[in-house]
Amino acid sequence: MVLTAQVGIDAAAVTLVVASPTPGGWFTARGRRRLVLNSGRAIARDGQLGPGMLALLDETCARLQTAAFGVGAGSVTTSVASSLRVAEDLEQLLAIVADRLGGPVTVLTEEQEARALLLAARATIGPPPVRGASIPVGAGPAEVVLALDADRIASIRDVGTGVPERVATDGGVRGLLPTERVDPFHPSVRGHVERHAQALAARLPVRTGWPVVTGEGPRALARTLLARRRGARRSVAAGGLHATRGEVASIVHELAAAGPTARLLLPAIAPDEVDLVAVTATLLTQVLTRLGATGARFSDVEVLDGLIAGALERPVPVDPDEVRAGGLEDLAALGGFPAPRMEAFARHAVTLLEAEHHPAVVDPAERALLDLAARLVMLPPERCDQVRASGIRGVDPMDLATALEVATVAGMARTGPARRRRDGLAALLVAAQRHPDAATGSSGSGPRPGTPSEVVTDGTGIARLVSRP
Repeated sequence: MVLTAQVGIDAAAVTLVVASPTPGGWFTARGRRRLVLNSGRAIARDGQLGPGMLALLDETCARLQTAAFGVGAGSVTTSVASSLRVAEDLEQLLAIVADRLGGPVTVLTEEQEARALLLAARATIGPPPVRGASIPVGAGPAEVVLALDADRIASIRDVGTGVPERVATDGGVRGLLPTERVDPFHPSVRGHVERHAQALAARLPVRTGWPVVTGEGPRALARTLLARRRGARRSVAAGGLHATRGEVASIVHELAAAGPTARLLLPAIAPDEVDLVAVTATLLTQVLTRLGATGARFSDVEVLDGLIAGALERPVPVDPDEVRAGGLEDLAALGGFPAPRMEAFARHAVTLLEAEHHPAVVDPAERALLDLAARLVMLPPERCDQVRASGIRGVDPMDLATALEVATVAGMARTGPARRRRDGLAALLVAAQRHPDAATGSSGSGPRPGTPSEVVTDGTGIARLVSRP
């Protein structure tokens, strides 16, 4: 098995990923650890990491080396974010990394980061959700990526030359957040956000389809949007979500209308992410408006994902449909099935649907959801939980959530004990509906209150309520 171990050190955290390639053209993480150190704050305050932060990074690197070797990695490759270049004691950091982790160490350029992030976005964003097939996301893969990270805000555009065009603004999303004494919707904050939006959109082409947004702020916003759609139902990973500009703007309006205390009680928004969601949604709405884009696609990838894909020589998908096909191929590998077998079962399920209705009148959305649910029902429950937590590359999370619900019901029906329990409960409900007077004590054909009774099922499978003497 080919393994690559990559450590990424940026202004927010130190992350280790040990990965191996998958049949669908991407990779799976055999081990992942992320330790938030916020070293960028020390650099912003003092111009350097300082002895305390360097000691903490030394201990962190030692622990990550042990973790990497523990899952079978032979060596570790380390990348240091370009935002750390300004640290006066950068050379001391590089010496610590080389001593603790060994292997090559690279201080990334902004161009390398942009290329890696663009690759990762293209390899993980699929077609629109089946229920929103008319969403005008534009043809082809991601053309524009908006990176709204904790330490930097940037737009990345593929201009077809192999060197992405990158425009960055000073500071990051966290820098847009107000202090505890300033409301995130105060006019001064809004003006600051507007300046960033103008700088991001200034060099981007208008109406090029829906941009892909990544970073700490968009991840929090995507979780909020998905939770609002799903309500109290069990959620899934939010990566790959498609959302209209109107949805994002509605979040802004609701948060602006609520007071600082009331915002903490709004549904579907984590209290510790309220300000982050507010600023991110405001910034994104303004950028989308300036670009003439009617929505955005959310991705949970980072620069490190693109670096891993490059190290494993993963191909760059040609279009979003190819991304989805690769994700489904990886799904089969997760279940331990040959991809053709899972494909054949899904095709069989769709054939049964078309046998009930003429293929010409079958809703394409229903066909696509049944295809996905048929693949999921082949997986054992623990694998379905894994899919729920990580998502399927190229599949919108709303489609995945619906397909998982269908597969769960079908899985219960095929399982012996669960099926018997379900059938038993259903028989009781059938009996209760046939004899509602038994609950009220009124006269009728049903048994008298207090009369022992039982549910029996005859050879036809129809439940009957029978009184016992």
